[in-house]
Formats: sequence, C-alpha cells, structure tokens
Amino acid sequence: MRYHVDADKLKHLVLSRGYGHLTEFAKAHGFNRATIHHFLKGQGPFSEAYYAICDALNADPISLLSAVSESQVEHLSEIMPIARKLLTFDKEIAVGLLGSRAKGKGRRYSDWDLGITRGRHPLSGVEFLRVKRSVDDLVEELPRGVDFVNLDAAPEWFLHGIDYEPMYLAGDTSAWSYFLGVLHGSKKGKQV
Repeated sequence: MRYHVDADKLKHLVLSRGYGHLTEFAKAHGFNRATIHHFLKGQGPFSEAYYAICDALNADPISLLSAVSESQVEHLSEIMPIARKLLTFDKEIAVGLLGSRAKGKGRRYSDWDLGITRGRHPLSGVEFLRVKRSVDDLVEELPRGVDFVNLDAAPEWFLHGIDYEPMYLAGDTSAWSYFLGVLHGSKKGKQV
C-alpha cells in the first residue's frame, strides 16, 4: 500500500490550529508556502519538510496520510512486479515512480519512468546496469515502455526538473528518504 498527504486533512488541521489560512501558518513557522502547497497536491510524505510541518502542527505524521488507490496512478499494478524484482537483486535500493505517471498526468500508453537509488551508498554505473538488466525479461512483456534512471548519478539539471514529489514504490525507505533529502536540498540550493 502506498500513501500520500491528504490535502483536506492538512488544510483542516491548519485551520483548526487557529491559522486563518495556509500562508499565515507558513510565515509563522518559517516554511516556504510552495513547500506546503507541494503536499496539498497529494504528494508523498517522505521528506524532512513534511515532518517539520507535522511538528509545527503537533500532529502525528501518519494521521495526515491517505492510501493511494490504483485509480490515482492508472495501471500501477503493471509496474509493481518490476519494482519488486529489482529488490531481489539489491535489497538496499529503493524504487520510485517519476515523470508524467507520478504527476498523475500519464496517458494510456505513457512510459513508466522508474528511479532507482541506494541512498547514502550510491549505485555505481555498473551496479545500476546490472540491476536494470535483472528485469529485462519482465520489461519486454509490458504493453508500455519502461525507462530507468540512476537517481544516485542524476545531474543537477535533472533534479531541478522534478517539480513534483516522486512516488515511492518499493524498497529501502531510508534510501528513498535520503534521495528525497538530496532532491529537496538541490532545489533549495537553486533558490538561494
């Protein structure tokens, strides 16, 4: 089961804590308004920013989550066997969904864009290719293409282009959290 931040729950909690609106809450706690709106779009919770928002609201991070249904990411069950098989090759990796499908804007035959990371212990190029090759047989059977990205070797311009929260699919959650920290740090550095 995958989860996202429930925008209605977050808005309700902010208002119930006595803030007139989200911008007021953001200013009172030093958050960038865009960070909060990022979560209002129903993005994933795996980031330090999310935990900081929950701390400021004195809320349990789990209480603001809702399950992501299959209908929110059409055909998600199609790609999950590939995500799980990648883990049999290396249990320390995390697999996430990127691109139009992660944004909820994928079309019927849009490619699957899968990002792979090992967090604090980056995958080398050779390791990435081995992991990727481990699922070649499954990829060939899909009606839609699959593109893989080594998130540990992604250039800054690529990270800056991720203007949404990639969706965690499977694997080591600490590796995924580490990647999201790198991603958000990269964007923060760009804004300075």
